[in-house]
Amino acid sequence: MFKSLSKFEEDDVDFDITPHINQPLILPKRKFVNVSQVVSKEPHAIRIMHWNVLANSLCSPKAFPHVIDNRVLEEEFRFKLIQQEIHMYNPDILCVVEMDCHERLSEKLKGRYACKFVQKNYPEDEVKNGRRDGCALFYDKDRFDLLSSQPLYYDKTKQAQIALYVTLKDLHSKKTFHVLSTHLKAKIGHESRREAQVKKLHAFIQQNNEKKHPCIITGDFNEIPSEKAIRYMTQSYTSIYPTTTMAITTYKKRDHESKRMIDYMFHTSNVKVAGYYQLPLPEELEYRLPTFNYPSDHLSLIAEVVLSS
Repeated sequence: MFKSLSKFEEDDVDFDITPHINQPLILPKRKFVNVSQVVSKEPHAIRIMHWNVLANSLCSPKAFPHVIDNRVLEEEFRFKLIQQEIHMYNPDILCVVEMDCHERLSEKLKGRYACKFVQKNYPEDEVKNGRRDGCALFYDKDRFDLLSSQPLYYDKTKQAQIALYVTLKDLHSKKTFHVLSTHLKAKIGHESRREAQVKKLHAFIQQNNEKKHPCIITGDFNEIPSEKAIRYMTQSYTSIYPTTTMAITTYKKRDHESKRMIDYMFHTSNVKVAGYYQLPLPEELEYRLPTFNYPSDHLSLIAEVVLSS
C-alpha cells in the first residue's frame, strides 16, 4: 500500500542553516506516479531509494565552478539537506553511492537503520587526499533481517568501481530478496569498460541468485539509456523509471554542460512496481546542481515495489 511521506521534524537535525540562506528552506515536491493501482493496494510494499550523494572529497569550488553559490558545497550544509531529504521520503531501504559519512548518517537517522558499507579501493595518493567513499546500503532493521552481504569488485586489482550485494528477508511478507547497489566507471570514453562491468554484474547476480529470488539493482551507471551498458541491462531487467522521457538525474557543468539520465533502478520479473517519484525535466531545474535545495549533483530515485512469490 502506498506510504505517505514522513513529516520532517526540525529536532531531527542539529545544524543551523540560517547563516547560509536568507529564506526558508523548501525541498522540491515531486509527484508520485502510480504505475499500478492493483499493485499499490497490495500489502508489504517496500520503499527503496537510490542516491549518489556526492562525496565530500569531490565537492569543491574547483570541481564545481559553475554552481549558483559556493556555500551550497559546504559539507555541513549538504549533510543537513541529505538528512532532510531522507526523512521526507522515509525509505525502507536506502542505497547510497559516493557515501563517505555512513557512520555519522546512521547516527543521525536515529538508529532506525542498520548499514552495510564497502569502501572503494583508491590508490594511496587519493586516500591521502581524503577519498574514502563507497557504496552503503541502509535497511530498516525492524522490518528486515540481513541474511548475507558481499562486495563485487569489477576487476582483479579491486579498483574504485564496486557493487554491494545484500540478501534480506522481509519480516512482513516473509520473502527473501536481493538488493545490489553499484557505481560504474565515470566519464566519456569508458563505454566499453562500463559494458564489461554490467556484464560482470549480471553474471554475479546469476551466480548468487540460484533460487531466483526477487532482485532490485540500483546505481549510478554513468550512461544514458541509449548506450550499450544500459541496453544490456534492459535485456534481463526492467527499469522502474521510464528511459524514453527527457527526465534527468544529473545536471552540472565542468568541462561541458551535462544534463543526463545516468542513475537507474532495475528489477527482475518477480518484482512488481507500485509507483515512483517523478524526476524533474531539464527545464524545471533552474540552476546547476548542487543548489540550496539539492545537496548533490545527482537527484535521488525513490520507488515502491512489491515482491512476488
